[in-house]
Amino acid sequence: MEMKFLAGEVNSFESLNIKPFEFEGKKIAVVRVEGIFYAFKNACPHQFVPLDMGMIRKGMVICNFHGWMFSLKTGDCGVNPMCKLPIYSVEIVENQVWVELE
Repeated sequence: MEMKFLAGEVNSFESLNIKPFEFEGKKIAVVRVEGIFYAFKNACPHQFVPLDMGMIRKGMVICNFHGWMFSLKTGDCGVNPMCKLPIYSVEIVENQVWVELE
């Protein structure tokens, strides 16, 4: 069952600033990059460090602990192809950012 959660107004997101949320006990991070919103699990699959403390570079979120990189679009890992970051759908409705979880 899919559920949508309000992350806030579009204008409340500064570009490249990763914001942490918790929806239904799931830790999620949302970031705005060049006007496009991305949502992903807020835990590096490598050692579960919160990714909201990391950086965004060239379409990747980079974990600040070991430097592991994950695609914001696919969740694919640039360091270990066997490791994948869960990515969530984002929808903008009437200037509000909604994250869809399964």
